[in-house]
Amino acid sequence: MGSSVRRSIAVLAALSMVFVGLLVSGATAATTTKPYSADITPACVSPGTSVVYTVTLRNTTKTQMLGSANVTAPTGFTITSATPDGTTVELRNLNTSPGGTVSRSFTATTSATVGAVNWSIIAKQANDYNGSPGNNLTLDTANSHLTSYVGTCVLAFVTQPTDAKVGANITSVTADPAGTPVRVEVLNGPGGQRVTTSSDAVSLAITSGTGTAGAALTPSTPSANAVNGLASFSFSIGTAGFGYQVTASSSGSTSADSAAFNVADDAVLCTGHGCNGNAAKNNVTVNVTAPLAASGDLLEIALDLETLSCSGYTPLAGTPVVTFTVTGSSYRLVTIIVPAALDPRPASQDRVCYGSSKPFTDRSGLTNVNVGLLPDCKNKVDLTSPTLLPCQRPTTVDRSTGAHTVSFYAPFGSTRGRT
Repeated sequence: MGSSVRRSIAVLAALSMVFVGLLVSGATAATTTKPYSADITPACVSPGTSVVYTVTLRNTTKTQMLGSANVTAPTGFTITSATPDGTTVELRNLNTSPGGTVSRSFTATTSATVGAVNWSIIAKQANDYNGSPGNNLTLDTANSHLTSYVGTCVLAFVTQPTDAKVGANITSVTADPAGTPVRVEVLNGPGGQRVTTSSDAVSLAITSGTGTAGAALTPSTPSANAVNGLASFSFSIGTAGFGYQVTASSSGSTSADSAAFNVADDAVLCTGHGCNGNAAKNNVTVNVTAPLAASGDLLEIALDLETLSCSGYTPLAGTPVVTFTVTGSSYRLVTIIVPAALDPRPASQDRVCYGSSKPFTDRSGLTNVNVGLLPDCKNKVDLTSPTLLPCQRPTTVDRSTGAHTVSFYAPFGSTRGRT
């Protein structure tokens, strides 16, 4: 008999546990059927000032009304519009149906302390704010924005500009005008959250002292209105230069400088099986080929962005200094075609003045130099050798035009040259 009673008690206890579990699950499911979201703007305010705030409530329930709400200010704030206690805004008779939106404004004095603060809000179905806490609507925190920043909003680059060709759209994907655009976000303070309620106008300008003097953006001042706190840009630069930066600005926000990037006369993202780029100036054409370039390597050519001089050497007037870079480990064949009008001397007298951060042996036999005239290539050059040194190939002359084709080999890690 005692054993039977114990078994019955055990069964009842088990049933009670199941019953309690079902009640908890049912309560959780019920709360998700009464969601709403809320935004409070502006997101950034000056300390110790009177500010007109707007609270926007969105009723995302399926069947319940959104009738009333209490908005409680952060610590240090004082509600100065109609309020019973200086800390709470009572919103009544909202009568907002499912899917509807309602906004109300109020005035508050901000705290004197700089930093992020949070508003709190409770909404109910009843227009008079009656009903037990268990029947409150449920705040959808993922889609609500109740954080204010006492201080200035700040801008930040989400996707940075990268190297591009002159006149081509600059994106966050190197040498790809169709890549993901450069994007700037509005944050509610340094290291803060994106202000998704912001539709502020954000503009770009070349950062003072970067790139090439006199360069300009196209359009001259790229501007975009933020959408949900994020502004996207399409722009280009028409002048080659190293180390460009752009500054993002917006009224009422702290500006931000981008990472540095280059704009070249030609910029090619290699796809494997070699890579080739071209540029021209003063009727002088330049070709750089990297036969061993791998997919993803970057080839860039820029003309007259640097100065280069070799002792005892007089360069041909009008021929540019060629700066060329190729990532990866391919040697480079650089070809410079000079029209006859610029190069009247015999082909045997053509020389290449060459500069590189990688030391080489110059024409006079001097070793470990970084600037000097290139020696002639030997009859057989091992282009795959890791010890390959730069050297000049024999100049050829076009019989019909008289143009000189001056060319030289450059190993990985070396740059620059001119005739």
